Amino acid sequence: MGVPLAAGAAGLGFAGCASVLGEQQLDTYFILKPNSSGGFQGWTEINLGTTASPDDSATIKRVSMTAPMGVNDLTFVKNILGEGVNPDTQARVPFIRGVHFPKDDTIGIFEILFTGNLRPFFKDGSTIRLEWSGMVDTTGLTLPAEGARVDILVTVDVGAVSEA
Repeated sequence: MGVPLAAGAAGLGFAGCASVLGEQQLDTYFILKPNSSGGFQGWTEINLGTTASPDDSATIKRVSMTAPMGVNDLTFVKNILGEGVNPDTQARVPFIRGVHFPKDDTIGIFEILFTGNLRPFFKDGSTIRLEWSGMVDTTGLTLPAEGARVDILVTVDVGAVSEA
């Protein structure tokens, strides 16, 4: 199931030599629509709105997920994996994962798996694709037939590539 997005990524702010450096936040989402066995897949494309400079790097600092509207916590999520897609090879690289979300908390924090530079994952210099997959237990939970929106907040540290 694909869910293309033009996320609110203007805050990431790559712009040639005038890049905005420091921590930037961007919002995105995917539609959670599990199959009968509880598995789900989805994807998002985040468009930065401008071309990323080869002189900049970007690293993931924090990623959080908010429970769908009307759901009290994220304990129904058994696991979730977010993978970046290399635009040249189409290979997936694990970026983040989430397991064991706390009871009675609508926000869950992901473990960061990829600590390298995100710059090679920007297709056309401005868009990055994330593939989502995982398992949920919807026992006692009613999701709309069209699926439920899951909001993701990604914090990225933008900086100049250091010369070695």
